[in-house]
Amino acid sequence: MNSSETFKLTFRIGGFGVNTFSNPNDPGHVIESYNLPLSGSPYTFYTPYYFYFLVDNPRSGQTYHVRAIQ
Repeated sequence: MNSSETFKLTFRIGGFGVNTFSNPNDPGHVIESYNLPLSGSPYTFYTPYYFYFLVDNPRSGQTYHVRAIQ
């Protein structure tokens, strides 16, 4: 949880997708979907929703870091 609803996302090796959803009991009900390529990292991401990362073709060593911004 983050009261500002703002997060800094930093990627290393490859990009990710982010899906947002409003009900923590139903993460399959996606509200928004974003493609976040490595070339744009770091990203500032604002959302009042829950979110999770996804990747189609994971690469060895692929990581991400999420930091809440107040």
